[in-house]
Amino acid sequence: MVIFQSNGGKFTATFQGDYKANLACYAFTRSRSMLRVKREDEETVTRVAIYTSQTSSTTPRVYYYTDPTGAVDIPLHNLVNQLYGNVSVLLHVEMYPLGSSGQLDYLTFVLDIQEGVSYNEMMAPRNKDFDGTLYAFSHACILPPNIMLNPATAGGVTGKGLIVESNYHVLDLDAHWWQQSSGVWAGITPLGQRQNQIDVAPGADILRIVTGENSDVVKEYPLTKTDYCSDLVCIRWTSLTGATRQHYFPIVAFDKGNGEQVALVSPGDGYEVSKSNYQAVKGRLTGLTAYGYWYYMDMIQASDLHAVVYPTASNFETEMASAQTAAWVDTDSMETPSGNGFFNFEFTVNMRQYGKV
Repeated sequence: MVIFQSNGGKFTATFQGDYKANLACYAFTRSRSMLRVKREDEETVTRVAIYTSQTSSTTPRVYYYTDPTGAVDIPLHNLVNQLYGNVSVLLHVEMYPLGSSGQLDYLTFVLDIQEGVSYNEMMAPRNKDFDGTLYAFSHACILPPNIMLNPATAGGVTGKGLIVESNYHVLDLDAHWWQQSSGVWAGITPLGQRQNQIDVAPGADILRIVTGENSDVVKEYPLTKTDYCSDLVCIRWTSLTGATRQHYFPIVAFDKGNGEQVALVSPGDGYEVSKSNYQAVKGRLTGLTAYGYWYYMDMIQASDLHAVVYPTASNFETEMASAQTAAWVDTDSMETPSGNGFFNFEFTVNMRQYGKV
């Protein structure tokens, strides 16, 4: 939450977002962004106008009236989503006395619109199995889980690598990411609209964070290989913060079942039944810490999850974005386990449904 003072000091504007700089803040597409305007010089009904301007366009002024104390709450969720993708959006707030067109005071500040929600709202556990710097213990810091599978081959074809979410390097500006493949180290440039996606090559052995002038190793994450005959499901989803995540999970069971079924009139005495069918797999990761468990639970909240067991398209990106690979994940509990032990994360990936023609 950020509070701005108007140019003449007659009102304050409180925006539901994160501070960026003087007269600038971050807004988020999935948050119900709200602007509270409060007249400070006196308590009276006042007229407030807001509008936005960008490089090539300006939205019309919209007028609101405050309550008798001089305060009004203005929802901005739709406006923020409408303007997402624009650079340097200016939000203008103007105040007018009731019954007059003469401007009383004004305020202009910058909105930097980000996808997802604020990291301050993620409420990550402070204990992330990380003994490095204090940045890691922030509730707003996301780090990789302690167990990550990264097969060189999956489903009989070359593996597709991982997309790990982390904003550690945003908090610690001296931090950099590295990966080791076949004994060779290579730097990783974070990608994504918020630079929070760490792309890891298929079959890489270690993911590492280094920081400081001497590139001191802060944390290493060993990446688990799998053998050629392992049954794996590759799952991609968008986290609450708008980052794309992609991870592999061992399949421990293949499920088949029926959805709706209709008994039909049969010419004989037997049963004739029309069934719709579905296919699912059960995944399980063992040895997770409480934080690792919390990290993977994010996919249960995803609305755009896609899963592939055996890639069938020549372009994996096209297949992963297809409606044919759309899936949803279910689990028995959405509660993070407590304590310092190791835990199993088991879930069901509902992958296919077939109607009876």
